[in-house]
Amino acid sequence: MVITKASKADLPHVLKLVRAYHEYEDIKLSDRQRETTVDEFYITPEYRGKGLGKQVLEFITAEARKIEIKVLHLEVARSNKKARKLYAQAGFIAREKYVMMSLPL
Repeated sequence: MVITKASKADLPHVLKLVRAYHEYEDIKLSDRQRETTVDEFYITPEYRGKGLGKQVLEFITAEARKIEIKVLHLEVARSNKKARKLYAQAGFIAREKYVMMSLPL
């Protein structure tokens, strides 16, 4: 196997992988409404600022609408201002009411 850096021309292939991952992870539906969480969304540093994150979010949103998901959730570090800006521009709304809590084991 040969691993090379992705280019913009590789985006259709990347989106196929995103879809395959989405199908593998399955969609979890709540009892009240159809919602799911975008998990592990990450663009490597050398590809940030090139519009790939926006395109992937648009693809995920379109796929979610196809299967009648009504709400997409994601989490982002408060300190990650660039990602928060991207998500806000895509229509995500910060929900300051909730706090992520963890239990180190």
